[in-house]
Amino acid sequence: CHKPKHEFVQWLQDKKLIASHYECPTCKKLMTLTEETSIREELIWKCQAWEGVKHTTKRSIRRGTWFENSSFSIQDVLLLSYYWYREYPHRTVQYEMQTSSARIILDWYNFCKGTCVDILLSRNSSVGGHGIKIELYESKFWKRSHGDNHKVTNQWVFCGLERDSTNCFLANVMDKTPKTILNVLKRHVLPGTVIYSDIWKDTKIEQEVYSHLTVHHELTFRDMENGGVGNTAEGIWTMIKRQFPAAKRSKALFDGFIGEFMYRRILNEAQDGYLQFLSDIVKVYTPSTSG
Repeated sequence: CHKPKHEFVQWLQDKKLIASHYECPTCKKLMTLTEETSIREELIWKCQAWEGVKHTTKRSIRRGTWFENSSFSIQDVLLLSYYWYREYPHRTVQYEMQTSSARIILDWYNFCKGTCVDILLSRNSSVGGHGIKIELYESKFWKRSHGDNHKVTNQWVFCGLERDSTNCFLANVMDKTPKTILNVLKRHVLPGTVIYSDIWKDTKIEQEVYSHLTVHHELTFRDMENGGVGNTAEGIWTMIKRQFPAAKRSKALFDGFIGEFMYRRILNEAQDGYLQFLSDIVKVYTPSTSG
């Protein structure tokens, strides 16, 4: 990651991780990249005018990006993210980064987990189809914001995963009412899908809603306990629980792990999973070009 700064910044721009231009909020002209040795990246957006409205305006190249609230250099953020992608143990990363703090490594790994959820939510994809089996779960994901005093936020989501592919969806919801479930399934599950789920145990689905889903949307429902895991196809939920250590299986950590598990399944099919991760980051962290 330690490229000469201009070459490195050009690489960041090519990957769309930082802006390729920036409009001055004062004069509306394009700002220029200028060396500024007092900051880590040694480059900032700058506009300086001595005529008309005199001003000197500066903006960080991190503004609006994934790097904005991090205390690490951009190079170190990319390196830490690579270690997360490769699933390096925390102690190994501590040694490689030459830091005595295990907490900062854990925080960044958790931030990457939250980014997985953001990416999946941004995809707005559909799953299933005639005869295709999916597993449907409801879960409360937690996300730790990097910066902002490490604020943790919770959000209810529905997770849908196809059994025989990496197709999946995440959908934010405000509640778990029958109407909400209906809207999620109509939006994200294709007609003819066979759905395995236990969410019905906690939700009293009205007959009208159930009829709409089975008749008009051609969905078939199966309990996880009654054929949810077949003899030849292992249930995804079982796979998740096997990979997540039982000793760490608290509700909050387990739910956070699901989002990472779902997204890693997608990365496994990419030609270069790490570069795919960086590309997907841009979809949820769009660099600012003005303001």
